[in-house]
Amino acid sequence: MGMTFKGLFTSLTRSHQKVRPVVHPKKSPSNLVKRRFLTHWQQRRWAKNGNTYTGYYRTPFGACRGQIDYRHKGQIDFWIFGPPDCLKNHSHARCFISKGKGVYYVHFAEPSLSVDDGIRAIEKILLEAHRNAAVGN
Repeated sequence: MGMTFKGLFTSLTRSHQKVRPVVHPKKSPSNLVKRRFLTHWQQRRWAKNGNTYTGYYRTPFGACRGQIDYRHKGQIDFWIFGPPDCLKNHSHARCFISKGKGVYYVHFAEPSLSVDDGIRAIEKILLEAHRNAAVGN
């Protein structure tokens, strides 16, 4: 009880010396780095050359090379090269149409699919196919 106000203030100040000043959002320093938002195809490191995207459909089980062609009027064609054998037993296997020499066109029921949504959908199917094969379904 023998502590004075000044002593209490000094001890509290010393225990919180790592406190940083609060910067008001509207008065923030101009040297702050703005967050970059990447699309899914950019996060997955696909490359874009004109209207063609090339990259890999990725799962924890592996990756398959792919290509996406963005054509006129929003038509997007998805391709996969050398998909895994376990895909043959998946319920969407018929959506992967062989064009010969290990090249498959991927047909979607919804033609207005975006590049990002198409990559996600194909990766999800590949993941499910691998998981089903791993448990013997």
